[in-house]
Amino acid sequence: MHHWTDPTKPLSLNRLIIWLKESLPDEAGRQRALDAVEDVKSVKDLRNQAQHSGTDPRKRVTRACIRLGIEDPIRNWPRAWEIVRARAADAFDVIRQEVAAQPSGTG
Repeated sequence: MHHWTDPTKPLSLNRLIIWLKESLPDEAGRQRALDAVEDVKSVKDLRNQAQHSGTDPRKRVTRACIRLGIEDPIRNWPRAWEIVRARAADAFDVIRQEVAAQPSGTG
């Protein structure tokens, strides 16, 4: 069974959340990294909008737009893309910074 079809294993972003909670001793830094992961999840939800229909994906898109500061419904796609690009890059940078700031020998 592949890891992505094994219901007993959390998906990659959830595994990252678990690892951050277990590995980052500084509470403020850990929360900053976890908030950044939520931004990445919001980007993923927006990306999934085009491939999945229904009420549940739509609700996730609305939450993602609110979190990322994008108008909903999206009318200005170039502006929305710029926001998504910047927020994703910032989120990964925050995660990198917080992981790099952890004391040697942890994680």
